[in-house]
Amino acid sequence: MHPRAAEACAALSSASGDFGRLPVAQVFCTKEYNPVHVSATGVWEDRLVRFVGVYGNRCEMNAATGPVFAF
Repeated sequence: MHPRAAEACAALSSASGDFGRLPVAQVFCTKEYNPVHVSATGVWEDRLVRFVGVYGNRCEMNAATGPVFAF
């Protein structure tokens, strides 16, 4: 179970299930290179959704995806 399921669903709902439309938080991240690979596959309003992302580090991932991959 996702530890922040309600928040993640709300974020995806506000983006109409489009990971590319998630709001990006304005935060300062270190330039540490420690790549984070994420992926999600599912169904959103009767359509298949697939997302794959690579971020320079966890801070960048959190800024770009909010609670969606916060586990």
